[in-house]
Amino acid sequence: MRGDEALNPLFRREWSSVYEALQDCRPDRDQLMQLYIQQMSEVERPVLAIDRTAWLRPHARTLKERTYEHQPTALPHGIPVGIGQGYSTIALIPSMSGSWALPLRHERITSWDNPIGKGAEQWAASM
Repeated sequence: MRGDEALNPLFRREWSSVYEALQDCRPDRDQLMQLYIQQMSEVERPVLAIDRTAWLRPHARTLKERTYEHQPTALPHGIPVGIGQGYSTIALIPSMSGSWALPLRHERITSWDNPIGKGAEQWAASM
């Protein structure tokens, strides 16, 4: 399905109805992971990557569990730390050429977690 085929005129601003359907149905994460693992077993040598990403929200005072997040900046005197939330993602990197990745798990790093611990927890839950 191409992206423009998934657009539904009932959604404001032409947001894709595929994302809305996924959000509404809330698929079982463990079943999805098992499906991913079955498909990865067909790949000769799957490459998985774990990434930590900061989502800075300095003005969202009512957002629960904001933490100090490192966010590098290209500005000469930019402060590399901000207030927001951190996220940990495990993704399958295909061996064929291209620049895309398939996110397998994307979860928030809470104030009592750390990025490496969260990645290890996600990895253990994947297997």
